[in-house]
Amino acid sequence: MLQFHSRIVDYLFPKSNNSTLLFPAVYGIRAIGIIVVVLKALNIPFIKGGSLGYSILFVVSGYLITESMMRRIEKENKLDLVKFYKNRASKIFPSLVLMVLIFSILLAIFRRSFLPQFRADFIPGLLGFENLWQIFKYGNLGAESPLGFLWALSAVIQMIIVWSLILWCIHSFLKDDRMPLIAAGALALISFVLMAVLYNSETPARALLGTDTRCFSFFIGAALACYTGNPRDRIWEYPVFIMDILGVVSMIALVLMVVLSSESKMLSVGFNLLASLFTACILLSAFRPSSVLARFLGFTPFSLIGKASYGIYLWHMPFILLLRLENGGKWWVILIALILMGIMAAVNARFVEGPIRRGVIADTYRIIDGTPKSTYEKQEYKRAIAKTRIALIVGLMLLLLSLISIFLISNNAGENGAITPSNQGGNSGAQGENNEGGGEEAYTLPKSFNDTNTLFIGDEFALNAQAALIDNIPNITADIAASRYSTSAGPIFEAYSNGGWEGDIVILSLSHAGELYDSLDDIRGRMRESQLLFIVNDRGSDWEQSNNSTISEFVNSNDNTYAIDWYGASENHPEYFDTEVGGLSQEGAAQYADLVKITVEAVLNN
Repeated sequence: MLQFHSRIVDYLFPKSNNSTLLFPAVYGIRAIGIIVVVLKALNIPFIKGGSLGYSILFVVSGYLITESMMRRIEKENKLDLVKFYKNRASKIFPSLVLMVLIFSILLAIFRRSFLPQFRADFIPGLLGFENLWQIFKYGNLGAESPLGFLWALSAVIQMIIVWSLILWCIHSFLKDDRMPLIAAGALALISFVLMAVLYNSETPARALLGTDTRCFSFFIGAALACYTGNPRDRIWEYPVFIMDILGVVSMIALVLMVVLSSESKMLSVGFNLLASLFTACILLSAFRPSSVLARFLGFTPFSLIGKASYGIYLWHMPFILLLRLENGGKWWVILIALILMGIMAAVNARFVEGPIRRGVIADTYRIIDGTPKSTYEKQEYKRAIAKTRIALIVGLMLLLLSLISIFLISNNAGENGAITPSNQGGNSGAQGENNEGGGEEAYTLPKSFNDTNTLFIGDEFALNAQAALIDNIPNITADIAASRYSTSAGPIFEAYSNGGWEGDIVILSLSHAGELYDSLDDIRGRMRESQLLFIVNDRGSDWEQSNNSTISEFVNSNDNTYAIDWYGASENHPEYFDTEVGGLSQEGAAQYADLVKITVEAVLNN
């Protein structure tokens, strides 16, 4: 069995002359990180601290990147930044571009309502500044996007650029072997302090997505690489049982944090630091091949997942969205998604990452650019030409289909991909207004959901009602996500509008995660006067009284703005709520969707 696993690993990840001889446990730790990230994205209930998976991956990335650069400096007595960046880009961007192109095509076929957000994040995701885009464009974690998960990759790209420049300066001007460790430690400390200071539970995106606030995990891994130097030399200084205890205790603590942690300030900030430190301790313990953790993490399945982690990361969210698992799902659908992730990660490893790592592109260019003389060289030349033509044809076809999907196909469609009725009222005029002198038709209020498009923006409270809303209300786009705050409503609406969404009805259900503040004024100000805004009031949250009062006052002082009275409809109905998850029960979700539909139809038919 082990031999079979070994053959799989060798087939998917054949060794190259330039490959680094890493101890297998590194791949095992990376496997744990990506498993946690994927399970969190699948909304598996017992993975409460799934975001800590990114901290694990950041630490491993910091260690591996630093170890690679230190090895280059030791071998060449310099750090060639151009060569280093070229090497990193060849490992990162081909797989990324392929995923984005295929994902856009699949979205256009199966989930066209996501196209506006995909279009908005297309360039930031490809160019490696998705995390900054999320912060400055949307301002909050609630601005969900099909490419939003690329924030972590973007942050790592930025960390690599900054840290490589710092190491280059240290080696070029200071030439002190201790300075890389001191610099990494200092940067980790500064980054953690920034995260602690900037973290705000109402708008956590700045702290949780910012490169400056998240890079302490990366620099902890970098500091470990600087400290160990050659780990196999230094690690023998420590007794075996001490390293085993350190590693096992760290592993247990890390698992408990992933299972038990929450999103409060203490846990979001403190647990990310602790998770990073425990990951570094696990790495330190696993350096010794005979240690308990080295044997456990070096197990072939862990090694396989760890080596394929980049491909799994790139493809986990596409399949979660395409199979409608963003809010959880049946176990067999989740299993299908996991299998598809594995297949695409394997394809990526074998036919994209592997060939690039082995220098196939450079070898092909050398063959084509040369003049074949022998029979063997001529045959090799013909094969290289044929492979290049196939690659170019497939690449151009994917690019063309992707551009058509992103920029030309209308997103004004239902989830089955069918085109829905367009906005019948036009963009000018207010409700009931006769625009006699302007030459434009007066705006006409739609008579039913069938006459227009509806955008529902909700937080985690409405997650269980998403399916019922889509089933009961024609032409609705239900954009519902956990950890979403009311401040994200305006940016989300604007992203849809800029992406081509046209409709007359916007429904908000964002009062369960915090105070509404001025978010209602913000989204109303971004909407046309003729568009109808419906706001679902609250029952059961800590902000119930203040938010319901804010909603009532806002509705009374704004035209074309209405309240949906969930507070009244749910009175004396505890069965409508699922106290374990803090949201709606199955019965409550059905009643909630019915209330939304009935309230909006009453306004349209009035």
